[in-house]
Parts: sequence; structure tokens; C-alpha cells
Amino acid sequence: MSIYKEKGLIAPDVLPVAHALDIEMKPPSSLGLGIRRADNTSKDPLVHITSLQSPRILKTHLSWDILSSNIGAKAKIIHCIRNPKDVVCSYYSFLHKLKLLTPDTTWNRFFDYFINGNVLYGSYTSYMRKWYPYRNLANVLNIQFEDMKENLENNVREIAQFLDIKLTKEQIRRISNANTFDHKKQEAGKGHVLYRLGKSGGWRSQLTVEQNEIMDMYIKTELDGMDDLKLKYGD
Repeated sequence: MSIYKEKGLIAPDVLPVAHALDIEMKPPSSLGLGIRRADNTSKDPLVHITSLQSPRILKTHLSWDILSSNIGAKAKIIHCIRNPKDVVCSYYSFLHKLKLLTPDTTWNRFFDYFINGNVLYGSYTSYMRKWYPYRNLANVLNIQFEDMKENLENNVREIAQFLDIKLTKEQIRRISNANTFDHKKQEAGKGHVLYRLGKSGGWRSQLTVEQNEIMDMYIKTELDGMDDLKLKYGD
């Protein structure tokens, strides 16, 4: 949205709810879709999409098989990837803060659930396998969380080009500064569930040696044949 606002395609004082929509599973059940809006109302997401002002920005964690029949050829998809070692750590913290885990769900138990795909949205590797065949479509841009942490300006430039939006160097700098982890965390306020450490490689201080070995085997077997993704695991 920052790119659209910087370019003047969205007025600076317009609320995100007018253009943006989150489409997610309804926790704790994995059945049915729900949406999150700024005014906390709920509607059929596919119906509500038509009422959004253009440009429409949809955010989701849903897999390709759920979305594909509802995505037109004109839609541009930015697919953000993160390595599974950091995902499991971040996911546990997120669900824990939202109190969506039962009291007996320890970190070790949750790690096992994640490896076996027994978590909301299911298996990480199943999700990746469903997206993988479509990674090179002209309307799909793949970016990595780790790359954004390393050089956000390059990613802003790449996203703008993908959206056919021309930006000056100064505009790219302003957009990047406004979307750093520290800036967004400060904007959201202390203790917001979406903002934890904001770094890559945090798994090194959370996974045990045994868990890391299990994860390495999980990646080797379950993501076999996807070497071109070149997942990064932080410093």
C-alpha cells in the first residue's frame, strides 16, 4: 500500500480498510474462510472484495489450491517465502500470544505438530508444493523475508517494477524507511502480536540440536526438487 500511496494512486488519508483485505482461516477451526477488517465486521470475503476501492490489495496465508479458482489472470501475486526453521519459531510465538494454543502445548510439542502438519493451515511443505508449479508465472513475484531484511530498498524497487509503477530513488527510500520492522513495530505499539524479533536466523537460539537435525531431514525430504528456491536461513 505504501507504493500506491507514494505514487498517489491511494490518497494518503484513506484508511487501509477501503483498499485492503485479509483473507484467512477461522481459528481454531481450519474449515471456512474469514476476513479481518479495521472495523471488525465480517462478510463473505469473496463478496466483500468487489466492494473494495481500486487498487485492491488482498493479503492471505492460504494455499494456491484454495485461491487459484478465484484469482483472475490480471491479478498480480506477490508470494513471500520464509525458511521453515524461522517460521516454526515465529508461528509458535504468534499463536501463543493470541492464546490459540492449549495450556499443554509446549514448544517441543508444537514443534512436533509443525513437522507433522498438525497446525492451522496445515503442512509448510504441502503449502510450498502447491505453490511451486506456479512460481514462474508472469503474474507471480517470489520474494524472501531474508532478502527484505538484507536490502529492503531492492525489494521495494522489484515490487514496484512488478506492479508497473515507476518510482524515483527518493520515493523508494521513503517507502523503505516507512516499512522497516522497527518503524512498523513502533507504529503498531508495544506488545503487538505481529511484531516479535524481526530478524532472520532466530531459530539458532530456539531449536535444540535434535530439532535442528529433524528439521534438516524434513527440508531435505519434503522440499526435494525445489532447490531453485534457494531458501536462506539467516546469519
